[in-house]
Amino acid sequence: MKNVTHAPRCEALAALAFVAIAFTGCGYVPKTAQVASRYDHGVVYILPGIEGPSPLNTSLAVGLDNAKIRPAIEIYDWTTGIPGNFLWNLSDLDRNRREASRLARRILAYRDRHPGGQVSIIGHSGGGGIALLTLEALPPEPIVDNVVLLAPAVSPRYDLRKAMRRAKNGMYHLYSPFDVGLLGIGTTVFGTVDRDHGPSAGAVGFSKPPRLSEEEWTAIAEQLHQIKWSADLVSYGAAGDHAGWSTVWFAEKYLAPLVETGRPPAAKPDATAKGMNHEDGAAQTSK
Repeated sequence: MKNVTHAPRCEALAALAFVAIAFTGCGYVPKTAQVASRYDHGVVYILPGIEGPSPLNTSLAVGLDNAKIRPAIEIYDWTTGIPGNFLWNLSDLDRNRREASRLARRILAYRDRHPGGQVSIIGHSGGGGIALLTLEALPPEPIVDNVVLLAPAVSPRYDLRKAMRRAKNGMYHLYSPFDVGLLGIGTTVFGTVDRDHGPSAGAVGFSKPPRLSEEEWTAIAEQLHQIKWSADLVSYGAAGDHAGWSTVWFAEKYLAPLVETGRPPAAKPDATAKGMNHEDGAAQTSK
């Protein structure tokens, strides 16, 4: 009889290999995104997934810069920096907490230098987990203006109480049930950033943790803006897969308004505009 018990693990490894081949590489931020004057307005910290700096992060930075947001933009590499070290980046919770504490100190130092500046965190995949750990490492008061979790690789029953206290405008969580390779099979086999095993919140959404009362969950839910992928988001460049949240077009047309105003855009972008790829919803950098 054929042994199929290793099939999920093989599929998960294949998904990780896909990330390694397709997305690993140097990430960069446009020079215009880090001029000194922009730090007076604020700073956006982009937290990569377990692949580290890559074209996915670059796409987010370029898209935000294309939209001419006022704050500066940084890609904060919380990973080990060792090529192909995905599983360690994902699973070493103690190390990840230390990295989150370093970013928390960086945020507090920024606040000291620019008390009127706006601080935003955008965490994609594993970076979504680091975003939550960073918030937890901050003093228990509203310090970060905008928090955006893109397909976070964390448990759907993650206790958000501590993190939410540090989030001034609550949190936006974007997830897709079609993200089954990495956030369905992958985190079931290899675990989430918070070391749970099962589909991630980035695939199924957040739900009430068993330890929370209905009243406590209701209070969190009022500040947790969960956005499930739908076909309407294709016009913004989000195709519903893991990488779809990290296109230039999505960052420019959806994330930029969210960072600037604390709310998603009210109207859909012009789908005929230059830069939109109609075949797969991906976005290209405008020339």
